[in-house]
Amino acid sequence: MIAAWIIPPIAALLTLGLGAAHAACPIPPDAPDGALRGDALTGGGLVLELRIDRGATAESIAALIAPLSARKLPATLLVAPEVAEALGPTLREAAKAGHEIGLLLPRAEVGPLLIGGAEAYAQWWEELRAAKKVVQKAAHAPVRVVALRPSQREAELAADQQGFRTILPLEDGARSPVRRSAATAGQPGRARVLSPGPYPDSCGAQLPAWTPGALDRATRYGTAGAPGRVALPLAGADPALLARWLDEVLAPAQVRLLKASEVEPGAHRRPPPLPAPGGPGPGCGHPEGRGRLPGRSRLPRTLPGGLNLTEAYAALLSAVANPGAERLPLPDSLRPDFGRSSLPAEGRPVPAAAIRSAAELLQASKAIPRWRDSPSRLGNSFA
Repeated sequence: MIAAWIIPPIAALLTLGLGAAHAACPIPPDAPDGALRGDALTGGGLVLELRIDRGATAESIAALIAPLSARKLPATLLVAPEVAEALGPTLREAAKAGHEIGLLLPRAEVGPLLIGGAEAYAQWWEELRAAKKVVQKAAHAPVRVVALRPSQREAELAADQQGFRTILPLEDGARSPVRRSAATAGQPGRARVLSPGPYPDSCGAQLPAWTPGALDRATRYGTAGAPGRVALPLAGADPALLARWLDEVLAPAQVRLLKASEVEPGAHRRPPPLPAPGGPGPGCGHPEGRGRLPGRSRLPRTLPGGLNLTEAYAALLSAVANPGAERLPLPDSLRPDFGRSSLPAEGRPVPAAAIRSAAELLQASKAIPRWRDSPSRLGNSFA
């Protein structure tokens, strides 16, 4: 039986940016010929993706990109290497019509998920090199975009070194705007990382169904990004409905359709240097700013044992897996270069008493009063 004091702090850290579960993926039941009601952000940008994997046919691809080609609008075709050769003629025609060809690596077993370092980088580098070569040969076009899972620091470094211009994480829930890829030797990466966008459910950027309601959802959240992403499924595709969406919603709102490789960080500015550990961040020099920024979050700044929130989360999960232990092991992947970790490279056991004190401190904060008052909401997940 899991101790009750563990549940609310885990929920707190999950809810506040460490991987909270999304709501179920909605499939709007409205008729395909219903009205389109979504309001697009005027002048926003949007990347349309076609994820071409096993089961895709040349006919379904050609039919779906036809409304875009007729309007001289681009899409980004993300192609799994396993199907690239068979679909070569279709990919070449799409490239000639102005669409972009990218690489799709959708399976989580590509590259280590939980371990990092030189071995993971080497595996990602070789996987990306071989897959990129296959797709470029089939499409007779450059491949500058890669969509992959998992989104890992070593994967970003390898993709940058392989010359990819844009990285599209496939995980749901990553809501950060466009950013540079992982830094190395203190310098930001050259590739751009474009998150799925501010979608509130488990579908992420994937269109859940070919219905007006599903396209309204894509309009609402896709055009709110910087820019946003919408993945158009090949299964059950409705080219006529896509044409209506382009003409009745996106065109009047002057939404710009972009190739994924055209995405740029805001204003083409180089990111500011990271502050030294313990020092003030950018923009914190003004006394008024120093007084206000700490109040933006109600979570405590420090926890017993000198742990940061990531380490506290890992220790709480370790407490779940090791009930009754006096000292709790943490993953070796939590190293000093992971944020501002206080752990040595080999990790270290954390006293259970310190974690219990950290849990009580998190529970006492008012960041998530609902979880504090109703720990049973998450309790069934650990039964």
